[in-house]
Amino acid sequence: MTQLKTTTLIFDFENSDFKKLAESIVIVGYDIPPYMKPKKGKDEDYAKLHIWVRQSTEFPYYVNTNIMKLFIGYPSTSEIVDVFSKDGRKIVGEVLTNYYENTADNNYKNADNWMKVLYADYFHQDKEFISNNNFYLKVKSYKYERGTRQYLSVLKLTPRHHYQESKKGHYEFFTNDSATRLRKTTFGERSRKKIPFGFDETPSEELTLRQLKVTKDIDENDEIYEENTSIDYKTKIKFHSISNVEKYESSRSVKLDRFLTGFIEYLRGRGLIVKQKEMHLINPLKELQPSGKMYFNEFIINVLDYRFNKEKSIDNILEVFNKTYLELYKDDKVKFVNQPPNDDDSLLILMDYSKDDFDGEHLAHRKDDDGYKIVKKEFTNFPSQGFCINPNALNSKKAELGEEQFLDYEVIEKVIKNSDIRRNFQVCLRQVFLKNLVFRNIDIQEKLPHFELIKDLVFIKCVTVGGKRHQIILFVEDN
Repeated sequence: MTQLKTTTLIFDFENSDFKKLAESIVIVGYDIPPYMKPKKGKDEDYAKLHIWVRQSTEFPYYVNTNIMKLFIGYPSTSEIVDVFSKDGRKIVGEVLTNYYENTADNNYKNADNWMKVLYADYFHQDKEFISNNNFYLKVKSYKYERGTRQYLSVLKLTPRHHYQESKKGHYEFFTNDSATRLRKTTFGERSRKKIPFGFDETPSEELTLRQLKVTKDIDENDEIYEENTSIDYKTKIKFHSISNVEKYESSRSVKLDRFLTGFIEYLRGRGLIVKQKEMHLINPLKELQPSGKMYFNEFIINVLDYRFNKEKSIDNILEVFNKTYLELYKDDKVKFVNQPPNDDDSLLILMDYSKDDFDGEHLAHRKDDDGYKIVKKEFTNFPSQGFCINPNALNSKKAELGEEQFLDYEVIEKVIKNSDIRRNFQVCLRQVFLKNLVFRNIDIQEKLPHFELIKDLVFIKCVTVGGKRHQIILFVEDN
């Protein structure tokens, strides 16, 4: 059994010292006027609200827009602001005294509010990235090669109450993390939908950032950072990396572990009894046979030849494919053929180019000859998968090649030994097998290896299509 730490914190409220908590920080709640409530989908309303709060206080805070309440955490040695003024209206504060109230449904409404104030207070004390609306852990800064505009990769942390697992005296609070980026821009060019962050930068490019207090003294040319998510550019931060010290220090697991360790120490110093939740995992694969492959009495893969360079014989390629499959899987039940498609065929689209090659000058004029698109349009009822046998398509500098150079590649006997091509060959075979099961509505219990592992599971994948995010759910129903 493997024990793994999670980003969920478990609190024992029954035995925590709330008197000590109240002595270390005073949390005051203020009722925000209803007219300030952000309209649904209006990001600029949220930004305006947080900019106003930052102008009104320098202390850590949390805004609960569901109940339109502002909670501010004052150090016990600081003077408390009893009343704020907004547009001639008084916003009166009330000191929070009831930290722990267990409701019948274990809702812990008060705890959700003051816990997020403590979250913000910890970021204020750390001083590396002071924020209240969203919380960020710095990962690395970088520049695009084509310009001087700077970006900062960050882990965006979202704290939440784990309602399902909370019970009397037992409160669970978890941190969800996602990779995103901040962009350096000027105050005048900023998005009114985003919260601006000021920053200080040392000669070694170390950054400290803070939620900006917008005043009349700010110049339009002052540089700031703001969140800059992009569908076209997805920020990626590896969960764990040991390739070198820098990448290890920048990996998601290290950043989260250090944050949670520090936050737990902070909470315990304020009288709260808290520990990190652990998962106890069993590896079912240990009980399985080491080899697992799909089972077919006979499986025919019809190879449709859409190469641009056809100097190499298709018969020679089929021979190499059959031989390679035998080497990889130690059986001869799969056969590669080249013939007019029959109704039961599974198709492998043979190409010597990839999708993005038609965006480059070397193949832009042949976009209409793309075999993948042709087959997908003409043979819509067939399971099909594309496979590229041109190593030049994997070359990062292929855009510098002309068409003749790009389509000049080695014979198939050498190509198939290329580690990337060989890996892609195996991936494409798996895709053909799986698509055949789906298209033909075949009983998968007999065909898929380790069926018992997937029969009770649901697989969820997020994809972006036409600029919109979608979730795909895959599950087994009636085998």
